[in-house]
Amino acid sequence: MTDHEPTRPVYTADLTSPANATTPHQPRGWRRAWVVGTFTVLLGLSIGACVETSEDGTEAVSSATSPTATATATVTETAPAPSPPTVTETAPKPETKPDANSGNRSAGRTFELPDATGQNLQIAQDNIQEASGDPLFVSFSEDATGASRMQILDSGWVVSSQKPAAGAIVRMSAVVTYFVVRAGEGCP
Repeated sequence: MTDHEPTRPVYTADLTSPANATTPHQPRGWRRAWVVGTFTVLLGLSIGACVETSEDGTEAVSSATSPTATATATVTETAPAPSPPTVTETAPKPETKPDANSGNRSAGRTFELPDATGQNLQIAQDNIQEASGDPLFVSFSEDATGASRMQILDSGWVVSSQKPAAGAIVRMSAVVTYFVVRAGEGCP
């Protein structure tokens, strides 16, 4: 060391000192648990002391500011008279057998397939769900270039064609496939 360098104090920790050591019977955080537990017990006792039970079994809350004052409230409710029952007649619905491929959908319902050509794939899917009246209507998409690219972010793809064609009347169980290209690519 040279004469012009200042000396720095060196700090060391004495881990053998009883003040720095923890004992096995006092784990970390025991004080916090003790304080929270004590507070909870005292809170429960103070709430219990404020509630009095009368001879008829009803409970009343005593006031801490004036222990001699007692308030009694009686609540009486009267139920309104029941209205006479109304009878409505409905025509029975015709029974339709669900299609095996439709799950919970009404197989007999049909809708007109909207034209999705040139639309963003996500918007095309939203439109077919709106046209079918089924927010869970599932359509499929395939890469129109034949490269078998997966459409992970639907908004990044554009519909170049669809099967069945736009305007077709299809059942709820129909398989609708959109053939798509990436946004900015030309249709094949």
